[in-house]
Amino acid sequence: MNLSLPQISRDNKPWLGPGFDQLLCFQDLVLGMRCIYSLRHRLGQRAMQLASKPGLGITELAEDDLWETPGDISSLHQHNQGILVYDKARGFFDRAFRPRGVSLGEIDSQTRSWLSSADPGQMHHDGIFGAGILEAGRYIRADFLQLEKDGTWTLTLIKSGVKLKERYVLEADWIIKGFQRLGLAIHLVRVFHPDKNYQREESLDLQGFFTSESLTSRVKHLRRGFEDREQAVLHDLIHAPQNGTCRQPMFCGYCTAVPMPVTTEINPDVCNLFRAGAAVRLLREQGITSILDLPGAQGDARRYLKPRHWIQYQAYKTREPVVDSQALVRFLDGLTFPLYCLDFESIHQAVPPYRGLHPWEHMPFAYSVCRVDDPNTLEIADSQVFIADPGTDGRPEMTTRLRSLLGTSRGSVLVYGQEFERFVLRRLSALDPEAAGDLQGIMERIVDLQTPFAEFWYYHPLQGGKVSLKNILPLFSSQTLYQDLEVQNGADASLGYYFLSYSDQAPDDPGQRQQLGLESAQEFLPKLELYSRLDTEGLIAILQGLMALVG
Repeated sequence: MNLSLPQISRDNKPWLGPGFDQLLCFQDLVLGMRCIYSLRHRLGQRAMQLASKPGLGITELAEDDLWETPGDISSLHQHNQGILVYDKARGFFDRAFRPRGVSLGEIDSQTRSWLSSADPGQMHHDGIFGAGILEAGRYIRADFLQLEKDGTWTLTLIKSGVKLKERYVLEADWIIKGFQRLGLAIHLVRVFHPDKNYQREESLDLQGFFTSESLTSRVKHLRRGFEDREQAVLHDLIHAPQNGTCRQPMFCGYCTAVPMPVTTEINPDVCNLFRAGAAVRLLREQGITSILDLPGAQGDARRYLKPRHWIQYQAYKTREPVVDSQALVRFLDGLTFPLYCLDFESIHQAVPPYRGLHPWEHMPFAYSVCRVDDPNTLEIADSQVFIADPGTDGRPEMTTRLRSLLGTSRGSVLVYGQEFERFVLRRLSALDPEAAGDLQGIMERIVDLQTPFAEFWYYHPLQGGKVSLKNILPLFSSQTLYQDLEVQNGADASLGYYFLSYSDQAPDDPGQRQQLGLESAQEFLPKLELYSRLDTEGLIAILQGLMALVG
């Protein structure tokens, strides 16, 4: 058994870096494509694990030693959902042979033994589930392999996503090339995954929940397979600076670079142009890196610039907001009082837990509503937050409360980013047809406070080309910043609530538990309520600021 990786030379010497154990799995490759520094850390930890147990070799590692638990909370949630889907899928492969070993060596031995005895002339067998081999310095795992009558093989990947992804194609290529070393000809590839059109009834119908799609054609037409990607990752392991960060550190759980707060300083970099796309690349090719230099743009770079980009240029040039007073007046005059501000919080799961839900559908578990009666003072007359008991379906009670709060009024319903609120109200209508009329009436009264910013009727250079609520609110209020809260964003709110509902999936890491405030429901839910109130009360602060601008 050959367990040495293809050697890469540095100064004509084989080198993978200090502490790197010579074993890769597909998850390592994916991690390395995303963040080489995180992969360095993982391989170093794996090598330290081996070093801490004298006599323990690569073949004695367990699969769990390779599948590292994600370090950031959002990735942990995705990881847990994948495990749940995989467990649900097991029942469809009950008759398949399953390697019973714990270590990589045992799984490898049992897999090779079963594969060598498989005979297309004896179709009594039902494939192998969880096949794994150690080959050429890699651990290659296949969810399910089925021998066909013509002697070729079909590979099945079990995935939690509802759409086929490029990563699945790359993984299939990795597996096909790996098992080819054993003489297996894998001609067909399929993905077994949740059906996006499935809607749960009172009980979960697994036959309807899962669907199967072919990936064969996409694998055959793959232009850049795993070998090229692997070589690029190994090259970066050698040459990437020791103390650098990956290409997107602010989204990386390992590099943990924190984005600059929106209110710190004006940054006219062209990357802050609003939805500029190819224009940014073309501008940089012309040596233009600052929005202040846009007048020097030539050719296609200039043609790609939109009116909104010139509004940004004006704002950065004057270091003052650009305001279209007439458009703002028309928008504000369209508001009807009493005015209601509405915001939902939601969670999403691969396996829908309740009736009427699709896989990965956002299910509302909380809302915040505040009411303003007087358009002159804009004082909040009433503020209410509803949070469903963790582990329960709060949608029926939520619908009843919303009908009582909003269903009989004619006042405008102010939201920020109307697509999500409309989606939630439509889905609540589908769940309770008797409430559909009232909920439709609420939708007809929705006014989107994001519109003045998305249309650039107001643009402040501190926005940095962004129009999200988290970027806009600090421009109008110095008192209600999210940085002052323990629950600071929607992800913390939804995942904290989810882990309270499913405590067996909650992170064990004390730092992660502290981040989410998971000491107890009594401690977390008040923090969640405070965050929910800020989203709706923040709309009033923005509204007050806009009204002050136009007098």
